[in-house]
Amino acid sequence: EKIIELFNPVDVSQFDVWRNMFRNESVVGHRFVVIARLIDWKNVENVVNAFKAMNTPSDSMVIVGKGPLRSKIENRLRELDLTGQVKMIESLDQIDIAKLYAKSDTLILASTREPWGLVVNEALASGLHVVVSEKCGVAKFVEGMKGVYVCETDVESISKNMIQSRNDFRGAVQNPEILTYTIEKFAKELFEKVPYLDEIRRQSREEL
Repeated sequence: EKIIELFNPVDVSQFDVWRNMFRNESVVGHRFVVIARLIDWKNVENVVNAFKAMNTPSDSMVIVGKGPLRSKIENRLRELDLTGQVKMIESLDQIDIAKLYAKSDTLILASTREPWGLVVNEALASGLHVVVSEKCGVAKFVEGMKGVYVCETDVESISKNMIQSRNDFRGAVQNPEILTYTIEKFAKELFEKVPYLDEIRRQSREEL
């Protein structure tokens, strides 16, 4: 009873604002995006292999991230003849990430382990679909939300859910459920479930 579980928040309202500012739907093909460190447990190589298995010529993918596996993933893209459809970017600032979400349709986070996965919150707040592995902490909290597809970490499952997302996509999700999971809601639930925090806050105010 000493451990509580809460929905880990981001500033979803800001991503909603950026969605309305930057969203672009007038494209051909489905636009996938991966934002992750290029390390083993982020499972990006399996995502690349899954994209190869399911893409059509008009589909595209952007991978944002840096790490020790960058060269290996670049080589894999060349082996699979995907360099024309998959773009790799080392890093972007917050505004450029928001613009990238606005130019994307489905985020993929297929980690083999992941404490949470805040990019899922950001992508959903931006109106995207999300393919997220069952190994990510966020998965059980967002499963059932519109545009969420929970997969396993193997190529076949990732590919299958990418296809399902593409087939179901009808433009940015309007009024996504994630917008109710605000930072303020998190704080309210935290103080409700951990009563002594209110006393600490009261004492801190008195000291100030």
